[in-house]
Amino acid sequence: MFLVRSNRAFSLVEAIVGITIIAAIAVVSYLGAGTCFRADLHNSDQTLAVHLLQKSQEEIRLAAQSHYDQLNTCDFVAGNTCGLSETLPTGFDRFTRSMAIVDEGSTELKRIEIQVQWTDVLGNVHMMPSVMFMSRPPNPLPGNIIGVVTDESNGNLLGGVLVQITNGTVTHAITSTGSLTGKNVNYDFSQSTGGTFNIEVGAWNLTATRDGYEPTTINNIDVLSNAERRVDFTMKPLPEPRQIIARLRNTETGSYVSFGHSYSWIRLYEDGSLRHRVRYTGQLTWTVDFDDTNPRYFTVNTDQAFYSMYVGNFACNSASFRYYADGWSSAVVRDDLASPALVDCTSYPWNGNAMGGTDRIQVTPGPGPAVNVDVWVHPVPLARVWGYLRDQNGNPVSNGYVYGYWHNGRHIRRVPTESDGSYEIYLPAQQEIEPWGNSIGNHPRVRGRAARQIVLCCDNNSWQTVYSPVYRVNSGGNPVLEGGDYRVDISIDLTPQIQDCGNAGGRVVDIQSGGGLSNARAYLRGDNRLTDGAGNYVFDCGSAPPPYCLLQRWYYYRGRRSGYYPFDSRGGAWYSDRSDIFIQQDMTNAVPDIEMLSLCRSSITVQVNDTSTGYPVPNANLTLDAHNESGSSISLSGVTNSSGSYTFNNVIETWPTPYTSGHPSFKQTIRQHSLSVDSSAFYDPLVISPIILNCGVPRTIQADLVPKDQM
Repeated sequence: MFLVRSNRAFSLVEAIVGITIIAAIAVVSYLGAGTCFRADLHNSDQTLAVHLLQKSQEEIRLAAQSHYDQLNTCDFVAGNTCGLSETLPTGFDRFTRSMAIVDEGSTELKRIEIQVQWTDVLGNVHMMPSVMFMSRPPNPLPGNIIGVVTDESNGNLLGGVLVQITNGTVTHAITSTGSLTGKNVNYDFSQSTGGTFNIEVGAWNLTATRDGYEPTTINNIDVLSNAERRVDFTMKPLPEPRQIIARLRNTETGSYVSFGHSYSWIRLYEDGSLRHRVRYTGQLTWTVDFDDTNPRYFTVNTDQAFYSMYVGNFACNSASFRYYADGWSSAVVRDDLASPALVDCTSYPWNGNAMGGTDRIQVTPGPGPAVNVDVWVHPVPLARVWGYLRDQNGNPVSNGYVYGYWHNGRHIRRVPTESDGSYEIYLPAQQEIEPWGNSIGNHPRVRGRAARQIVLCCDNNSWQTVYSPVYRVNSGGNPVLEGGDYRVDISIDLTPQIQDCGNAGGRVVDIQSGGGLSNARAYLRGDNRLTDGAGNYVFDCGSAPPPYCLLQRWYYYRGRRSGYYPFDSRGGAWYSDRSDIFIQQDMTNAVPDIEMLSLCRSSITVQVNDTSTGYPVPNANLTLDAHNESGSSISLSGVTNSSGSYTFNNVIETWPTPYTSGHPSFKQTIRQHSLSVDSSAFYDPLVISPIILNCGVPRTIQADLVPKDQM
């Protein structure tokens, strides 16, 4: 066979078919490669989405440890209450996630739907959802907070700092030490529990306080289960305090003086608010503390200095006066030594203020010496008052007294009278002192005092102190001025007096038997007599009248005897009210019978048992709330013996008693007993009330305690 080679070229059709076949092969190859690429990219994105779902689920499980009840309101957004982060890890910039949580049948089971969404490189949006169910997790193991607290100014360890943490419902506190412990810290909340962690998992707020330092606050400290959170912090020292010392000085002599009346004050103000005040002294001392480096401004003044016979050496608002009654104020007196010039007390308030700039005493933070303030006060201007003290017949009264008073009746001083009844006393020239005007009502006053004879009940001779009427100085209406001389004669009635007196008698009886009670004590006001064998008593002078022993007036009456409820005509705790009696003169007055009820007691035996076993409970603490003979509440205590028993003896009966219930002579106020049983280490406390106790009838009380682990 021969191979015949042809030299003929491809036809046009053959060429076109060949090119088409080659192109088809290329397209198929390209499409296959693209499909493989997209499949690989999609698989990679899905893997990332699965990982993000798993991460999100783990974050929710962690948040549920401390925020289970808040999960329904949480999402992966900033500021959520569960502490979930809105930030995604590196490499997830094309992904977003969202969450919806609802209760599944009850609050103890939750349905959690998480959705991850992303956009691939070709712009296509994809989504992958997940559903998980979560029940309430068991309580996590507690954690702990430790740390070091130091002085911000020098870095030294700071001991004595009270470090407190709170989560809103529970508070723990610890005090820092001045040296480091084995953990290289100087505060450790597990120290109070012997090293055992005791801080609940969750967010805590910390506050630290110490004298001389600014308080420190650190919020949202996240405590994890079975882990220690270290929180180191510094505290800033406060500036050192300074003192203000204000002392009273006499404008005439320059000497230091004191206030001697309880109504006169030295006061310290800051921005119109009272900071400190003192009386009965000549010096005010106050320590100024600082919260920052800024100075503080104060006003020192006096109040009602005139009661201690000092005034301000200036008029405050009116040229009609020369002196000011309240004294001195650093806010209104513009010079160190007050001058008699008119002072503006309207533009410059007496107590000062910050806005008006009248708090003029500047105190800068320490260290530094005390800020001394001289408080200038002037002796009260005086006028001479003189005259005579005479009795109703015009006779001079020697060895008496004349008292001087301010216009409002406050006592100033007294002077004795001479043998001719004359006196001389120096009193304030009030019309020189602002704010008192020249009305008669604002003038000083005087009155006399002396002794007159009086015949008391039972013809006892004595002396009685009496006072004259009050006289105004210069009562004609003319002003009382400094250096003035004013005569005031005083008349006092010294007519001898005889008291109107009478006697009284009656009987003390047992209300149940009607028989008289011997050795009982009957009272008319403060006076008393003892009853005889028949229960009778009499108030007299020890002999047949006259004379008589009781002053004519109204009297209440009482009765006392051992073993009986105390009687009082005004009622008291037990008896109904009776009317007072009026003792008339020159006769023996009958007092209504003092009807007394015998007081009865009994015993209460308490048996304490364990409800779960029926065994007696020894060493249980018992408290019996009862009352005494006067009706006052009392508490009796005891401890059960080895048989679980204790007896309260001599316990007063409860009220009303069977006899007094509904009886018109007695009050019906309920007074019953109650029993408290406490064995706190093992049992819940128990209160038994009310307990009724009748006369002579012992009571036995069964007290069954419930062990604490059964509640």
